[in-house]
Amino acid sequence: TAAGSQVASQVASRATRMVVPTDSPWIFGVGCAFAALFAYGLGANDVANSFGTSIGSGALTMRQAIGIASVMEVTGAITLGAGVADTLTKKISYLEREDCWNCGGEASKMGVYELGMVCALASGSLFLMAATLFGLPVSTTHTIVGAVLGMTVVATHVFCVKWLWPGLLKIVASWFISPLLAGVLSVALQMVIRRFVLDTYAPLRRAYVALPILTGSTIAVLVMLILYQQSEGLPLWEMAAISAGAGVVVWGFVQLFALSRVKRRIEASVIEMNSLKLDLDLEGPGRGGSEG
Repeated sequence: TAAGSQVASQVASRATRMVVPTDSPWIFGVGCAFAALFAYGLGANDVANSFGTSIGSGALTMRQAIGIASVMEVTGAITLGAGVADTLTKKISYLEREDCWNCGGEASKMGVYELGMVCALASGSLFLMAATLFGLPVSTTHTIVGAVLGMTVVATHVFCVKWLWPGLLKIVASWFISPLLAGVLSVALQMVIRRFVLDTYAPLRRAYVALPILTGSTIAVLVMLILYQQSEGLPLWEMAAISAGAGVVVWGFVQLFALSRVKRRIEASVIEMNSLKLDLDLEGPGRGGSEG
């Protein structure tokens, strides 16, 4: 509407007068500090969400979970972090429009944009730390997307936000599609495992066969995802071949080296449980006779 356009132009002209240098060392330093704090919140919140069930079930110790998380968090940031950064910078607001950030133009507001991103990091990290201190498992994705959205509205105007597809609507849609799709895949995988492993005459033997296959398949899917996101000129069949090769390598490693250790731990647990059951059976009659 005409009124909306007039308001937008007034806000844009006011934002244009905000002169913020793009090479300010203190903005860069403060941004690094809050980025480190946000990363700390990621480890305290998101990693706890991911490994809570593994630690609670006894599959991993706290030390093992921290070691695995440290390696995988850094690996994920290096291999797939560029795609997330691209989404946060280009899919939420219009960078090139003159009434928005006007990147590349004569009246560019990149200094304001840089300062706004630091403010988004600051607000997101503080909220994340507060939620973590209260034991609230919040989403760090929702946190930073909301912070960038709020910063964009305050520094420019609401018309600079990419509300529709493939902008903010696509990001929000992924928040609903991802858990539904993950739930469907989890149910399907559980049914397959129950059918071919658990509900068989020798479930432990079948589990020893399934463990290397599931581990190799998981690595193959992850490698395929990384290659698909990062290798733009690589043919699809080469990506599939590299992913399959990585899966086979991991399958062989688990089969030859890790599986024997898993067997020893399981056998020790079975012996311990049988010994405990025997002790309880021996104590039961004596305890009952003394009470009588």
